[in-house]
Amino acid sequence: MSRLSKEERAELVRQLQEDDDAADDGIEYEIGRGDNYARVPAKSKVGQKINAFFKDSFGIDLDDEPVQEAEPKAKPAAKSDSNVRPFGGRRTG
Repeated sequence: MSRLSKEERAELVRQLQEDDDAADDGIEYEIGRGDNYARVPAKSKVGQKINAFFKDSFGIDLDDEPVQEAEPKAKPAAKSDSNVRPFGGRRTG
């Protein structure tokens, strides 16, 4: 395999940067339930299929939908009272 010249390398780096910039539009679809989920860029082939599915099935054009903010984090659980103890085991008979 031959080495790339400086010009060829610069051209390849420029093309890769253009591809990264085009793919990094910031819009992703997140699909899943619980701990199983995937994030798909909107401009990818899968993202375009998701967009077409919602448009055909439900009449929703995802390109026109407003961007939703991330869900707020859940508040931490309150500290337990020092008089309350968790049940330590099973009692029989």
